[in-house]
Formats: sequence, C-alpha cells, structure tokens
Amino acid sequence: MSNISPTSPNFGQAICNLEEVCVHWGKSKNTIHRWIRTGSFPRPFYQAGKPYWLREDIRKHQSELIHRRALKTTHKSTGLKS
Repeated sequence: MSNISPTSPNFGQAICNLEEVCVHWGKSKNTIHRWIRTGSFPRPFYQAGKPYWLREDIRKHQSELIHRRALKTTHKSTGLKS
C-alpha cells in the first residue's frame, strides 16, 4: 500500500528527481539550482528534503523554451537572431 494521498503533488503523475533532470538537460546540480533561484527553471516540490518535479512540468518548460526560440527574429543587416 502506498503512502501517496490524492493531494500529494505526485499522485497519479510521473515524477523525476534532480539526478534525472541533470541528465536530461546535460547540466550540473549547481546549474539547475541556479536556474531555480533565478526563476529560469520550474520550482520543484520536496519530499524527505529532496527536490522532485512532475515530468509534465519539465516537458512544458522545455516546450516554452523551444517556442520562445522559434519566435526570435532575424536581423536583416547581420543575419543573426535576436
């Protein structure tokens, strides 16, 4: 029997830990923590003092980054994206 209640953040949803996030993004724990502090990465929820994310939150954040990058315009004079 599981200790997870319907009000727990991970009830019925896949979660990932800090190590999985680091591998997925190819970044160190310190970088992930810095992104969280600066608001550049979704805030985790904590269980037993360890950070966890809902996989859907990570997917949504990644999709937003891809969408923002696609919206950048190209400068006519330099051919570089802004």
